[in-house]
Amino acid sequence: MSLDRSLSSLLHEVLSKSNTDDDPSTSDDGLVGHCLRESITYRLPESAKTDRLIGFRMMKRCLTKISNPGEIIGQPSEALIIQGNSNNHERIRQYIAFQSGEKNPCFFGKESAPLKGQVLSNSDLKALKKTYLKIAVQCLFKKDRQHRAIWPWAALEAWSLLTYVKEHNVSKAFDFSPYLIDANWYSQLLMKEGVQVWRVPSSGPLKAHNRFMIGDAATFSTPYHFMEKDKFQETIRPKHIYKWVPEQSMNYMDLYVKNPRTAQLNTIGFYSHASWVRKAEGHSDNGLNIHEGEANLLGHLSKILTEKPELKLKIFLHPRERKAEIFERTKAYYQEQFASTKYEFSDPNTPSSNAFDEADIGIAVYSTILYERLFCGFKSLIGNYGMTDFPDPDSSLANICFQSYEALKDKIEQVSTLSNLQFFSEMGLEGYRFNTYPIVQDKYPESL
Repeated sequence: MSLDRSLSSLLHEVLSKSNTDDDPSTSDDGLVGHCLRESITYRLPESAKTDRLIGFRMMKRCLTKISNPGEIIGQPSEALIIQGNSNNHERIRQYIAFQSGEKNPCFFGKESAPLKGQVLSNSDLKALKKTYLKIAVQCLFKKDRQHRAIWPWAALEAWSLLTYVKEHNVSKAFDFSPYLIDANWYSQLLMKEGVQVWRVPSSGPLKAHNRFMIGDAATFSTPYHFMEKDKFQETIRPKHIYKWVPEQSMNYMDLYVKNPRTAQLNTIGFYSHASWVRKAEGHSDNGLNIHEGEANLLGHLSKILTEKPELKLKIFLHPRERKAEIFERTKAYYQEQFASTKYEFSDPNTPSSNAFDEADIGIAVYSTILYERLFCGFKSLIGNYGMTDFPDPDSSLANICFQSYEALKDKIEQVSTLSNLQFFSEMGLEGYRFNTYPIVQDKYPESL
């Protein structure tokens, strides 16, 4: 029997799933509902939590979007990539092709929905307006308005996605935005349509955004992910798990795999998360204490560098900090942090991942770029200030984490005396290096 995938049906379903009280540890519907209600959302700013009119604003934006449909990227294919937007679509398509063998997957950016040629019936359009109006009124007094305001739009995107999948006989979908609050819902819908769903999380710990996951398969890019799968096996449910290289490694892998580089000694590389910019822009709080942690790290680094003038500091700015309109503020910010310390910024025209050898020790607060450094074979330290649940004490990552000035100073002194290979061996991090990844072993056997 064919499933009813009209927008009217999906609007009813998303509201029903969001209100289920099923246990997410035992029920797929409970897991979907939990994420719709409680997962961190990045589609709306932190201010949406207190914006009583957010439902009406989202309704207006959604209805306006219907009159301005988007497009799929690439030619129809049996393989489809899903992401919240279409940013970096070419790089992502190359990455999926490299790891999966799917040569020409097409790309569906959810924010492009609905697509050109997809026309809502009068009954579906009426149902969308009616549902959004009801939601908008609820957002006037409901505390979960930041999530609630997204639900009808999520239904519209799911309708557009399912319509495309059915029209073009898509059989496999790679979900590149598994952290979205509706990601498990649209994955569930696709699986019910017979589509094989692969979840592709980033290199950061799964617990932060991807602890709840359903699908046919998942790709993990660090040994820490595999440890988390064992720990959260009740809510991380894909049946098949594959070890893939970090998602952006296609940009820089050849620089290090084919041509080993020697790092600049006595140089500390600070990799910014731009937390001060994110806070100023009102980004949603992810509960990871990154702004305070980064401020602590900068203070501790300044003190250590003052005490050890033989060490050099190179600051690898986040792309947000490099924007022309705020670069003067960026320079002033770091001048304030390192008023009595010499430092330099990395070349703004060179991506940080292309210059790992410019720092002997890379340091950051909870940044995925450190996993990329480890992948390429370079020493790295992680500031987990205020994080009570990262890393897991049984993980080898605990060997390179610090939460205080004393711990950071000791770690720098310890790892400065080690070669890169000694660092990975003594810290128990061999599984993070590129030579342990199946695709590298297959394509670059001469580098092992």
